[in-house]
Order: sequence, then structure tokens, then C-alpha cells
Amino acid sequence: MELLKRLVQIPTVNSEHGEKVIEIVLNELRDLGCEHRIYEVDGIKSLVVRCKGEGPLLAFNGHYDVVPVSEGWTKDPFGAEIEGGKLYGRGASDMKGGLVASIEAFKELAKQGKNVMLMVVGDEEKGGKRGTKAVLEMLEEKPRYVLVTEGMQGDINFGDSIKVGRRGVAWFDIVIKGVPGHASNPQKARNPADGLLLLLSTLKTLKLNDAPEMIPTTIVPTYIEMDGGALNVIPEQARVGIDMRYNYNIEPVEVMKSLVEILEKAGYNARYEVKILEPAFFNRDKRFLEIVQGVMRRKGYIARPDTQGGSSDARFFAAMGIPVLEIGTRAFNIHSTDEYVILEDVEKLKELLVEIGNAL
Repeated sequence: MELLKRLVQIPTVNSEHGEKVIEIVLNELRDLGCEHRIYEVDGIKSLVVRCKGEGPLLAFNGHYDVVPVSEGWTKDPFGAEIEGGKLYGRGASDMKGGLVASIEAFKELAKQGKNVMLMVVGDEEKGGKRGTKAVLEMLEEKPRYVLVTEGMQGDINFGDSIKVGRRGVAWFDIVIKGVPGHASNPQKARNPADGLLLLLSTLKTLKLNDAPEMIPTTIVPTYIEMDGGALNVIPEQARVGIDMRYNYNIEPVEVMKSLVEILEKAGYNARYEVKILEPAFFNRDKRFLEIVQGVMRRKGYIARPDTQGGSSDARFFAAMGIPVLEIGTRAFNIHSTDEYVILEDVEKLKELLVEIGNAL
């Protein structure tokens, strides 16, 4: 696991020192004779290595950038200390462990004469638009299949799940207009707080089109603001922010319009803004999933299709119609203190990736 130690020891916070990661990776692969290209977008460096061979083009995708380090660590965040079969450090499981498994699997498959691509990218933690998205748009030949080796949740056994999709993320900002007045004469005012209560109660009973393959859509109020501040004044407006995690059957803008319509029917004026942070996606290539599941189940893993979690770079491949799945090491304490990866997971993941490459 020397390669993993070296990568974790590079403080690639916000994609800094990407050139050091790329140098190490290229040195690991120098004897393969593969083609490579370094991409740079707004100072973010990414690497693509390609070995031509037999079979459909399979790409492994992984990011090297990590989030900043907070206080409270008991280990050196960039020390890559190994203890009890675990390697500690920022990015150990998000996702340099998965990246190293990809590098080692790529190396083995290339030696076997397979048609493989390795994508080592930055910017994932900041949205991926200067990393995977930009690189994918510039690639002359797109991969036929993609495996993103993001870390899985840590409360499962290795191999329990395959990410087959992710919910989209949308934020709603709603301002409910009322008529201000003195609290002693509420009949002469129009209290936006009543409109706010109507909206919040509507959220609890809202019927949404669920997708059976994905976890349920959630729509959650996350902040509330009221004008004024004096206890004897009815405010002029109320504001609420809503976080929505939605499936591919749902159009967030239409949901927002239906909420505003309810408010307007009750006599309130409302203005709103909808931000689509990430689209929902779902892998519809049954053959790819069956192959990956087949390999995993023959090795005794559950390999249950799953759509939990936040966003990942897999969405950029899905947006281009490229079949993409996610399998990875278990992730422990990601974005928190004392992040670590189980070293055995890295080796198991590498073996899985090689077998999947041979099964395609």
C-alpha cells in the first residue's frame, strides 16, 4: 500500500498539488507504454491514461482532491498512519483508496491487453465541472462503460451495494408576501406566517412521483426568516428555504409551481427561485449491471443496487448516455476527523475491478 500512503501524504485540498499526484501515477504506469494526456481547466489538473486493446473501452474514474481539514484529529491528517489494518488520513476513503484500486486494476488489465482508460481528476469536491465534466467533453473517444470508485457508506459490509444512480439536488427559495400591521389588529393585516404554515403543512402531504428503483424523494425546509423582529408587529414577508432530493420522474420546477399555486389560491403573493444543483440519474444499461453484479455475487458479495448518498462525478457520464456504476471501498469519517480506509477493502476492490474488466 505504498502508493496509497504516498497519495494520502499529498495535501490535495481543493485540488492543490494535483501535479504531484499526476507525476506519481504516471511513474507507476511508465512501463505500460500507454498514451496519456494532462488536462488543465482553471488551474485544475486532471490525467487520462489510455491503453488500447481488446473489448469495449472501460474507464475507471476517481478524484484526487480532498476537503479541508478541521480541528480535532488525533492522527496526522496527511501522515498516512497505518494502524490495525486501517490507513488514516484526509482523503483515505474519499477517495484515494478507490483511486489506488483503480490504478492497480488498470495496470493489470493493460498488461492483459484489455481496452482500458484511467481518469484521475480534480475538482470533484467543488462540483466536478473543471474536472470530470470538462475532461469528458474534451475526450475524442468516450468510454463504453465507466466504473467510479467512490467510497460507499461505512455501515455496510464490503460489496453490499452498487451505486446505480443518485438523486438530484434542488434548492427552493420562496418569499411569501403579506400585509404588515399591528399585532393588536390582525384583521387589518395579512400575516405571511399563516402562509408559511400553509406551505409547511403542504410539504408533509405532498404527493410526488416516486421511482421504484430509487430511494424516496425528500423535500425538507432548511431555513425560515421573518421580517420585522418586534413582537407587536405583523411582518410584511416570510422566507423559507427548501432542500429537495428527487428522482428522475420529478421536475423540481413543476413542484415549485404547484406550491406557489396553493399559496396564491389562499390569497398570498409569492416569488420564488429554483436552483438545480445536480440532476438525478439512473443506470439503465441492464447488461452492464448484470455483469458487475454477476462478478460480485460469484465472490460472495450481496451487490444490491443502491441510490443513496450525495452527488458524484458519475452524473456527468450518465448525462452523456454512458453506462456508469459506482463501487468502492467502505468510507469512514469522510469530511470529518480521523478519516480512514480499511486496507483489505482496497485490495478487494482492485480484484473486483480486474474481474469486471475481464468479464465485459
